[in-house]
Amino acid sequence: MILFKDYRNQHYREFIEDVGDMARVQETLDLAEIPHFTTLQKFPCRIKSLYLRLTFRKTVDLFLSKDDKLPITAINSSGFTSGYCSHYSSERTGKLRKHFLKTSISVDTEQQVITGFVASNSRVHDT
Repeated sequence: MILFKDYRNQHYREFIEDVGDMARVQETLDLAEIPHFTTLQKFPCRIKSLYLRLTFRKTVDLFLSKDDKLPITAINSSGFTSGYCSHYSSERTGKLRKHFLKTSISVDTEQQVITGFVASNSRVHDT
């Protein structure tokens, strides 16, 4: 659901309201009830990365076998701060944002499947 929220470029509260109107999405995800928006907000902080890696590996295995060759792979990275305040607000109030997350992904452009990801807590350059 978090990836779908990001894909739709929506805030948590707005996304949850929309999911309430999406019967097909509710059926596909087998949702007995719509979660509160704070459940989605807290999930990334509470889930262990091991569980995400296992889920990711199982998902990739549905699309690709180990012997498959990928003709074209796209790679991209983005960095995120975990604070809710802007950089300007942080400087103005004197409260520093210390937490940072950088994610990098690779995508099989033919099947449009994410084939790999790396997450780090440091601000490293793409070289």
